[in-house]
Amino acid sequence: VTVKEITREDPSFLVPLDEMAPLCHVIDKELEIIGSLSYLSGSKFLQLRSRVVVSNDTKSPLEVIYRSPTSDFGAPVILGPGKVAAVPILAMRAGHFQFRPAALPDNGGDATTLGANAVYEWSIPGCRLRKNMHRAKTEGFVTSCTFAGDPNALPYPDPLYFVANFAVSVVPKRPDSLSCTVHVAPSVVLENALYVDLAYRLSCGGATTAAAGTLKCGERVEVSAYAATQALCLSIKIDGYQWSDNYFSINKGTGTTAIPVKDVNDQTLTLEAYVSKTALGTRKVHIYCPHWLVNKTGLRLLYKERHSLSKKDRLGPNQSDKLHEQWTLQGSPSRWYSSDRSVIQTMARPYMFSFSGKMSSRRRLHVRIANSQWSDGIVLLTEGDLGGIEIPDIKTPGISNGLRLFELVAESRRGPGLCWRTVVTTFSPRFVLVNWTGSPLEYMQEKYPEQEYLLPGENLPFHWPNRTLKRRLRVRVATEQETKVIESRSVKGESPGMVLPPTCLSGSIDITALGKYVALVPVQNEAEAAA
Repeated sequence: VTVKEITREDPSFLVPLDEMAPLCHVIDKELEIIGSLSYLSGSKFLQLRSRVVVSNDTKSPLEVIYRSPTSDFGAPVILGPGKVAAVPILAMRAGHFQFRPAALPDNGGDATTLGANAVYEWSIPGCRLRKNMHRAKTEGFVTSCTFAGDPNALPYPDPLYFVANFAVSVVPKRPDSLSCTVHVAPSVVLENALYVDLAYRLSCGGATTAAAGTLKCGERVEVSAYAATQALCLSIKIDGYQWSDNYFSINKGTGTTAIPVKDVNDQTLTLEAYVSKTALGTRKVHIYCPHWLVNKTGLRLLYKERHSLSKKDRLGPNQSDKLHEQWTLQGSPSRWYSSDRSVIQTMARPYMFSFSGKMSSRRRLHVRIANSQWSDGIVLLTEGDLGGIEIPDIKTPGISNGLRLFELVAESRRGPGLCWRTVVTTFSPRFVLVNWTGSPLEYMQEKYPEQEYLLPGENLPFHWPNRTLKRRLRVRVATEQETKVIESRSVKGESPGMVLPPTCLSGSIDITALGKYVALVPVQNEAEAAA
């Protein structure tokens, strides 16, 4: 098939339909036309367009118009978010294009032209298509749209800034031919990679507020209030902390910058912002916390850091030095753990943590349970199993004899999705006892005089009551009298399980090693039971 413009005698464009493969492109440089062949309902579908397309890389609809020094090439058109439209051939040769934020009709319907409904002026300067289509401008250039409507009805800051970028790419199957895409992108993008909501304020030189709002975890927002070339300062706030200082400028180079925020006790949490520049020229600000600490032990934890050389300690933010004195673990271990689901979920929420100073590689994390001692230093790796953690108890009159040993395990992983820069460290109990026998069980540490009970279907973390004794476990089936005593622990009034004949304690079970064990629980005779 031969293609040519009606207004021109020569040249013509020959498209070999039979020789073209599906999804192949042919191009004629003189006519500036690209032909694309594909299948539509079993038929070959030939699409012809100019060599230049405009892409709306913002989240808002734009109004686009193509102009020459003397006239316009057609009426303005609406280009939705993420949409692409081909430039008219005549405009591509001798014209330029301009755009502005679209003022859509009140009824929300589709609009092809806006005319007097638009409230922003056209972007300045215009983008000359012929001049820029044969070269790539990786930096892009800044263009602005000034508000032209009623100041009381200003929907956005005035003016708005965008980055226009010409990206030249090779047409498939024809390495000697080029296609050009004009990208219109926002000047700044903020990303919240924190676990909590992030309130932000952007200001010019720390004075006039350009934009403000709140981002949920994983959300992004486009900011076009100021050009990326202007001094744009960022201040942030999260729940439980004060506003950060307005000294962080997102225009000074790229890389990671620390953003310290203080809690009500002036303890500092250092968040980080990674600033990068996309190929389209947009400044992307990724705000995250270096570490999340997840507590799945069922017990409240206290965190602090210690420098390996200076031995200086610093408690984690929003924690008090005397806070551990309010944590007591008395009575049966079953009473240590809350059955309230909301309390469990609150306790398991990630705790944001950061090391202080630049030499964070020499700092260690220490953990405490209730009024126990501090654990040994833990190095927070990027990914991997951190091994077991032993935390000895402290002797407290009327509460603890100081012989108990808490054993935890920790592992580190990258955060999910947008939070991949964060290292998530999870703390869990090393041992969890689960009763699948259908009957109440009695268990105890070998040679320890006190025993505990485990209901059918119950799972309970286990910690050694005496760290000086052999770390072995013994079990037996609870008697009928013992079963009646622990009936109050049954969940939702359910039966505590079937009652079996009295039994003796089993042999020693080594729960520190993985594997299957057969625990022999001898049944007592009547004389042994009476004795």
